[in-house]
Amino acid sequence: MELYEKLGIAESADEDIVKQAFREKKMELQKQLGAKNPDVQKQASSDLSELIHAYAVWKKQQGTSNEEKAKIKNPAIERPVQEAAQKEKPISVPMASQAVTVVNQTPSKQSTTSDGVLQTVSREENTPTVKILIAVLGIIVVVLVGYIVYMHSANNTTRENLNKKVDMVEPKSGFSNEQQQEKENIQSCLRFIDRTDDEIGNLAQDINRMTGKKGDVREDIRRIKEKGKDLQSQIDKVSARVQINQHISARHVEALVGLLALEKKRISLLMSGVDEWQDGSETLPSFKEGTRLSNEYDKVLAQYKAAL
Repeated sequence: MELYEKLGIAESADEDIVKQAFREKKMELQKQLGAKNPDVQKQASSDLSELIHAYAVWKKQQGTSNEEKAKIKNPAIERPVQEAAQKEKPISVPMASQAVTVVNQTPSKQSTTSDGVLQTVSREENTPTVKILIAVLGIIVVVLVGYIVYMHSANNTTRENLNKKVDMVEPKSGFSNEQQQEKENIQSCLRFIDRTDDEIGNLAQDINRMTGKKGDVREDIRRIKEKGKDLQSQIDKVSARVQINQHISARHVEALVGLLALEKKRISLLMSGVDEWQDGSETLPSFKEGTRLSNEYDKVLAQYKAAL
């Protein structure tokens, strides 16, 4: 590919290596723009234009896959234990007060019946059948009471276990989601910063073409300044959103806002350089300061990304 040849790197190089090589090559050509030799300036301007164009083509080819990789899906916070506990209807078990009522009522009713039968049979027949009936009823009562007590105890144990699982799962899920949100917001801001850096490069390319143009360039200057103003407005909006974003920690807010401020300053220097060129200045100090600031920006950005 044309970009890899111009940068002198292998086509298998990853995205970070390509970007770093592009910045270094761009800085090299920007320095040559300040040379005293007009031929060197002209060649540097041409090479810079071709480099930025090749980089833009490469970015477009990489765009779709990089955007998809950059998007970090916000995983839904699942509450499997709570939902399972709510959706599953447990076996209806009488509470302790209900169990007591059953125990009290059943023997009372059965005792009354049993006494009645016993008294009648004892007085009238006095046979072993009555004793068998009483024994069977007693066994039924004991089994029923035991079942109620067991189910009540099991239900309480299940509730306790569910509560323990919820306590263990929920904090972990919440922490993970908070970290994920911060990462998403940081990456979103960095994508804007990278796009703005490319736009600043395009703006510098427009200025280089304008300064080498003969004739009336007032319309070119108007478009350049309008583009610079629009870029600065976008930077201000993003910077304001970053500063009020509660999902980004203070240290990251400070770093991101600092990078955005450097980009805005670079644009201001380009605009000042256009004014100096228009006034006939030979030294063009704003362009030189812009080159120095661009180098500083590249270092700060690289250090921040490496620390993530």
